[in-house]
Amino acid sequence: MPYAWPGRYAASMRFLPRFQKALIVGLTLLPSSCILTREDVQGPVVQRPTFSSNTATEAEGNLSMEFGAELGPSSRSSVPLAFRWGVAQGTEFVVGGDVYKRNLGGPSGMGDLLLGARHRVREMGDDSSAITFGWYTSLPTASKSRGLGSGELDFGVSLARDHMRGTSTITQYYQLDLLGEPDGQGLNMGHLAAIAMSRPMGGDLGVVGEFSGGLVPERNYT
Repeated sequence: MPYAWPGRYAASMRFLPRFQKALIVGLTLLPSSCILTREDVQGPVVQRPTFSSNTATEAEGNLSMEFGAELGPSSRSSVPLAFRWGVAQGTEFVVGGDVYKRNLGGPSGMGDLLLGARHRVREMGDDSSAITFGWYTSLPTASKSRGLGSGELDFGVSLARDHMRGTSTITQYYQLDLLGEPDGQGLNMGHLAAIAMSRPMGGDLGVVGEFSGGLVPERNYT
């Protein structure tokens, strides 16, 4: 399997003025990626710098690397990194997490490790939308006492739907989280919903906007 570098780069940044609600706008180019292919080199899949994911999955045989930066209030920041491997047609496996994370109060280090998979069950057509299901597991590999990780095993499942409106792609996204209780007994249920629009601006340049919100009733989080 030869290695190939497509020679395209990405800049992505997420601004989180408040954790309760977020309106996120990303400016995205194609990502800097290392692609492992069996035959022909294919372009990497771009996942936008937003809470939601679109329905695109990595092409079979491709191995890509994504990275970016997140800036939040009170000097919070992180550098997320993800490896996406196209294990089959329409199916990808993902390994990632924050390789650097700075929390409120100054502690910094690596975040929890995330494992996941996504499968596209329907392609987009002239009269139909694309649909992708996903799941993830967050392993408590980071320090909870320093505020870098949850300290618990978390799970989640997601559903993404893409459809076209002119030259723009509209994404509807929902994620159900099962979050480990801090006392180690039971799970808390969380919900995340988002709607996003992406529009090409010419060449490799595009604009993404998203409105999203989350709810964890047992923890009084919205």
